[in-house]
Amino acid sequence: MEMLEQVKLSLKQNPHIDIEVKADIEDLMEIFNSKLPNINLSNFSERIKNLKINRGNRFIVKEAIEYDGINNVLYLNSEELEKSNGKNTLMVGLLNVISANGSNSGFNTNNQLVALNTGFTEMLADFLVGNGSDIDA
Repeated sequence: MEMLEQVKLSLKQNPHIDIEVKADIEDLMEIFNSKLPNINLSNFSERIKNLKINRGNRFIVKEAIEYDGINNVLYLNSEELEKSNGKNTLMVGLLNVISANGSNSGFNTNNQLVALNTGFTEMLADFLVGNGSDIDA
């Protein structure tokens, strides 16, 4: 629980994210921590201090949410976001921040495992918050 409290403090320090989104992130991180309590969140705690969330257009941002680990920015594609489950989509973005290691997220290195990493991240998000399907109810 101590790690979660550090994440909350770091999130509060972030001047780039509005209060409503901070509350959503905090809720999702509580879910994450309750289901995966032994995951070290120190990298996330550092990144969340200055994470930016920007809107991108459909020509630049292909998915509903994409993370740029070099610049520490989550980009949102409004058109795709409207088609998705917002809770699941934000969790996918946060999982990419949690697992970021420089320019890559997760175990993807040199873009050799993009598809596998994307699938694993989406499955983990489904496990944590569901995906809005009838099965989740």
